[in-house]
Amino acid sequence: AREKDRAVVLGRLVERKVVDDFLKTLTDDRGKRMRAQVEAMKRSGVGHLAYLIEGSLLGVPSADAERLSSEMSRLEMREGFHVHHTPTMHVSHSYLVMTTRRLLADISQRTVKQVLHQPGITSLAELAESARPPKQVWEVWAHMLCHVPGMSDSAVQGVLDHGWCTPHAFTAAVHAEGEGFAEHVLEPGRKRRKLSGDLHRLVTSVNYLAS
Repeated sequence: AREKDRAVVLGRLVERKVVDDFLKTLTDDRGKRMRAQVEAMKRSGVGHLAYLIEGSLLGVPSADAERLSSEMSRLEMREGFHVHHTPTMHVSHSYLVMTTRRLLADISQRTVKQVLHQPGITSLAELAESARPPKQVWEVWAHMLCHVPGMSDSAVQGVLDHGWCTPHAFTAAVHAEGEGFAEHVLEPGRKRRKLSGDLHRLVTSVNYLAS
C-alpha cells in the first residue's frame, strides 16, 4: 500500500490441496475436518474463497473419485466457493502466478482509497476486527508470517520486536536494505541468510507469492 501503515487484503483466499490430501480431509473424523476448514475460510471476511485441487482422479478408486467430485460440486453450488482443478503442480503454479499478476496489475496504479472501493476488498485492519474474537493487525500479520516455510515462532517474534509489525513496515525494510535485511533479527544459524532471502522474495517476487 502506498499510504503509510495501510494494507489491503485483495479479496481472494485460495486453499491448495493435492488429491490425496483433499480425500484425507474429507474422510478424517467423518468429514469434521473439512467442515471446520470451510467454516474457518467463510469466517475470514475475505470475499472470494477458492479451493485449488491438484492432481488427476484417474488413479483414484471409483468410490473415492465420485466422493471428491461430489464435494467439489458441493463447494461451488452450496458454499459459494470457486473450485479450480489442475492436473499437475506446474499447472497450479502457472494458475497462481497468473492470478497474482492480474490482481497486482489491477491495483498497482491506484491509491488505497481507490482499491478499497472495489467489491470484495477490505483493509487489513477491518479484516482483523472482523475476526472472532477480534484481533490486532500485528496478530494477523504474525499469523501470516508463520506460514512462510522456515519461520519459527521465535523468528516471527524477532520480526515483530524489530518494529516490523505491519506489512508496510516490513516492505519498507525490504526495499531499503535488500536481500539480507532480516539476517540480524533472525535466530543465529546457517539457514538465517536463506530465510532472509525468502522473506525478501515474499515481497518482491510474484513467483514466490504463487509457490
